[in-house]
Amino acid sequence: MYSVTKKIQMARFLLIIIGLSFFSFNSSAKRMAPEFYKSKSMIDGNLKKNESIFQFQFQSLDYYYQNQSITYSIDGKQSMAILDSFEFTVRTTPGKHIFQIYIDDAYYEMYSDSLEIGSKAIDTYYLFPRYSIIQIEVDKPLIYLYPERKQKISVEVVPTGKMKFTYPEMNEEWNVIANPNGTIEYNKNEYNYLFWESTQEFNFSGFDLNTGYVVEGKDITDFLENKLNDAGFNSFEMADFITYWGPQMINHPHLFIKFHQNEECNQFARLNIEPQPDHTNRFYMSWLPISSNYNPKPQTISRFNRSGFSVIEWGGQELHLQKTLSR
Repeated sequence: MYSVTKKIQMARFLLIIIGLSFFSFNSSAKRMAPEFYKSKSMIDGNLKKNESIFQFQFQSLDYYYQNQSITYSIDGKQSMAILDSFEFTVRTTPGKHIFQIYIDDAYYEMYSDSLEIGSKAIDTYYLFPRYSIIQIEVDKPLIYLYPERKQKISVEVVPTGKMKFTYPEMNEEWNVIANPNGTIEYNKNEYNYLFWESTQEFNFSGFDLNTGYVVEGKDITDFLENKLNDAGFNSFEMADFITYWGPQMINHPHLFIKFHQNEECNQFARLNIEPQPDHTNRFYMSWLPISSNYNPKPQTISRFNRSGFSVIEWGGQELHLQKTLSR
């Protein structure tokens, strides 16, 4: 079972630093409806003086969730509930209470402020859950091949989503001749790298915002130079990376940045290469603009192993939170 406390910390962080204006479906900003909206309150004479009832009604859940179980907590105490007609009730005592509600990974976890309820009261709240699946573009992954000798190499990229563009054009795979200096021969032309892009769905609810970096946009060039140098990029690879991402990031006041390396990159695409390299070094960056500064735990960056037949691949994605998808 997922930890309500851990996932709620992420949800709180998103609402604080990103701002509701990000969650718009067109160019004009639209504020999201509050997650907990008090609909009505009534007194039930059948209740005891020390009894109260919260009634929660989901307003925008898929039909699939009818009669499904959810996890919630009241004042830190965790329980389960079955959704009957997309509703559930919590019997409690008069006073102030805080709720956390987790549906599943398709939705952000919900949290309330302190909700006050009177004696013998039945308070009804409408709930407006938000999808956590967003659409992203995996931008400009570049694949560099460094064999020990000139040789034929086949390269296949299998993206998690839909392939958007490749250069040179790839059908099922690239069959190239690669040279130790990194140049690639393909269809009588010479290239410095293989290029692809993809559109994909991304489950933001599993994205750990407690580990990574927060950087001011004006400092992005120095920051990337330092981190790419730590990872083992050479000067040409570093220039390709920074000249692509730097102009997109420099004008934001603050940026949250998280790097993915090697096996973590399989969430975006599988990379199949024959003959098998001695070392495949993959390095992806996820980033999003944020509205204020904070201090996540810094990541540990592993250095590339470039011995033998080595492959370097880098790519990245800006997390456009306004592009929220339905299931």
